Formats: sequence, C-alpha cells, structure tokens
Amino acid sequence: MNENLFDDVFASADAALNPEQLTSVSLDKIYSCNQVRKEFVDIPELAASILANGQTTPIVVHPADDNGNYRIFNGGRREKAFELLLEQGHDLPIDIFINTNCGTVEHDGVQVPDLKTKVGMISDNVQRDDLRPSEISNDIKELRSAPYNLQNKDIAELMGKSPTWVSRYSKYIDRTPEIEAVENSGVMDGELLCNLVKINDANPELLTQLLESSNDYALLTRQLTKQVLNEAKKNPLKYTYC
Repeated sequence: MNENLFDDVFASADAALNPEQLTSVSLDKIYSCNQVRKEFVDIPELAASILANGQTTPIVVHPADDNGNYRIFNGGRREKAFELLLEQGHDLPIDIFINTNCGTVEHDGVQVPDLKTKVGMISDNVQRDDLRPSEISNDIKELRSAPYNLQNKDIAELMGKSPTWVSRYSKYIDRTPEIEAVENSGVMDGELLCNLVKINDANPELLTQLLESSNDYALLTRQLTKQVLNEAKKNPLKYTYC
C-alpha cells in the first residue's frame, strides 16, 4: 500500500481552507462520537487561553447531519474547553471547519469512520498531542480488526510510523491490569510498558516481583525492564528480581 491516507484526509483542512467551509456555531450544534482520544489534559489552561486570546484553530467537523448538527472529526480537546467555559458563564461562538473529506462505512449496523478517516484521526492525535499508550494500542487493535483488517506493516506505512513503533503498541494490546496500573500511575513510556508485557509473557511471577519491589513506578526505567526481560528469557524459572 503506497498511499499516505493521513496526507489526503487533512489536505483540505491544512493546505487551503475554503471560506465556505468555515463558520461559527454554538456549543449545542457540535457533538462527539467515538473520539480517538478518551482522556484530555490541560483543559482549564486551554479554556483560559481561548477566553483571553480567542480560538486560534477551528474544530474540524463532518458535514451537518439530518438535524443540522456537526459531529466532531478532530478537536475534542477544544470542545471540552468550550464546555468548561460555558460552565463558567462564557457562552462563546465556536469556529468550525466542515471537512467534506470525512467518510464513514457501515459495520455491524453502525456507521464508523472509513479507513481514510480513521487513520487520519489517529495520526493527527498522535502527531500533535500524544495519546496514552493504551489509547494508541486500542486504536492499533481497531485497525487490525474489521472492517479495516490491516496488517502491522500497512498500519506503519499509512501512519508514517516505523514497523517497530507499530509492533510495540500491537504488543501492548496484551497488557494486564497490573501493567495498565503502571501506566495509570503516570508512566507513559511505550517501550518500557511493552517490556513489562514481554516480561509477563516470559514469567508472570517475575513481573509480580518486579512491580511489588518498585515503591514508585516512576523509578522504573527502560534499562531495568530490558535487564529483567533478558534475564527472564535466559532462565525464566530461576531468575529472581531483587
């Protein structure tokens, strides 16, 4: 597959904004559905910036639905900021860009983003403001499943990422609740987290020992997890972390 779908999806939005596709609406005219990003950071800071300096980037939306409302394609963080501003008593108009390149397909009776749109949504979020490792992993899993059914090498090419990057987050699909707890503590190093998954594959008891011996997950390092993984592979039954 040679086509870079990410470039195609955002060509209209990033290269030449059509004035007819730019407009302002109230908050109740836009909505989110199955956004890539599940958690948003620094919303109060973004809201304060919008209030002080205005909205610098429009929210990208699909064409209006049958009710005249717009489903968000990209800009969920800005939507959350406007929601916060409304709670604070600031009912501000929201600039939107209507992207006619956003497409959908039907899968199991539900409209989902088509391949071009889905890859664009994920790529945009990853490149502009990194998602949590679990979110990236979940989206890699979606691309590998119906209706997309992509192989890792295809995902790497479409997203402009290395095969190693895709393989890492594909592996993280197999994370356990204990490993996800490490991420939830604030550890966002995808390689380190993937090493924990591999340690668990080699010897689950060793992973338990490692995590129980770590008083602060923030002190875990790639070097340490690589060392434990290498020793576990050499002799998984005899090696004990201490």
